[in-house]
Amino acid sequence: MLHYYGKNRDTAELEKIKNFNNDIIKNNIELKHKEEKREELSESIDKKMKESAELKEKAEELNRNNEELKQKIGKEQTDNELIRNRNKLLGEEYSALQSKYDFITANYDYTTNLKKVKVDNLKNLTQTNNLVNSTIDTIVYKIKSFKKANICYTYFIEKWNFII
Repeated sequence: MLHYYGKNRDTAELEKIKNFNNDIIKNNIELKHKEEKREELSESIDKKMKESAELKEKAEELNRNNEELKQKIGKEQTDNELIRNRNKLLGEEYSALQSKYDFITANYDYTTNLKKVKVDNLKNLTQTNNLVNSTIDTIVYKIKSFKKANICYTYFIEKWNFII
């Protein structure tokens, strides 16, 4: 009976060893699968990181381009404002000169001699000249203000060869 008990015990131990070996094999297989999955996930993460870096680089480039365009738009808006101001000043000057010309052509006859010219007409002409001169003085003051602020002075020199 002793002998029989020993065989059972050996068989039971062999069973335990087989089960243990099977468990080890299963664990090794699971470990191998998990390592493969880890490698796949690692590769996937690396790929996503590279894509993320590329997207970040593109976003930075777009931001730089956006900033450059904003600066260009700002400069163009400043240029447009300077052009509008210049056109306004030139329009005012033209209006004053046109009024002066119209007054002179309407009230002064070049064919008559000076005795026929009315004193009132000359006074009106003087007043008109004074009005035009005060308008021009205002324009000159505004232009000098721009020049002092150094806003339009360089623009007029560069773009229009307009020197005050």
